[in-house]
Amino acid sequence: MNGFDTSILEALNQFARDWRRFDEGVVLLTNLELAKGGVMMMALWWAWFRDARTERDTRGQVIMAIVAAVVAIGIGRGLAHVLPFRERPFNDEGFDFTVPYSTDVEFYSTWSSFPSDHAVLFAALVVSLFFISRPVGIAAAAYTVVFIFLPRLYVGLHWPTDIIAGAVLGAAIAWVATLPRLRELCCVPAFWVLDRYPGLFYAGAFLVTYQIAELFGDVRQSGSFIAHTLARLV
Repeated sequence: MNGFDTSILEALNQFARDWRRFDEGVVLLTNLELAKGGVMMMALWWAWFRDARTERDTRGQVIMAIVAAVVAIGIGRGLAHVLPFRERPFNDEGFDFTVPYSTDVEFYSTWSSFPSDHAVLFAALVVSLFFISRPVGIAAAAYTVVFIFLPRLYVGLHWPTDIIAGAVLGAAIAWVATLPRLRELCCVPAFWVLDRYPGLFYAGAFLVTYQIAELFGDVRQSGSFIAHTLARLV
């Protein structure tokens, strides 16, 4: 805990429990995947079909955005497990945080807050969209800050430095995804499948983008179930 984190959270937290419906609306935003990943996937699908004149180049950028998103969520979750555990603001005994109405503190109590996997994922998507279209990227950045990052700070899910560290990491992953050699490595096989088996390609693309929109919730739950089952058998 530091002065930078506490000053920002104190400024936001002063409004907690003043208006129940506002608190409940903010908590809803933190849990509503449609308003988070759903909006970003809509932007990527728009980019995929937006301009026939630059179709191949833009589609290559969309493919790399998807690759960056998958890598980002994996790295973000992995770092949260291997780095030293950091309590979330609403669980930190050294910080006097007023928990907003309807916040489920128990659900997140065993998860480390650093870095924010949401910040890693959505920063990667925002930067990828910026490479595709600057106006869309700027709009996506503003939307992400207002409707994804700020609600998570207000509810006490993250410290500001969790968000900043995650965003820097996500942006770096998106930049690495633009490297020509890596792009060729990923896009050549993807276009091969698209050209020969378009039905299979679009079915797979739908499944992957759906999971990104859901922040791979189903995958994580399934993996957790399998891991716990194997642990009991061993």
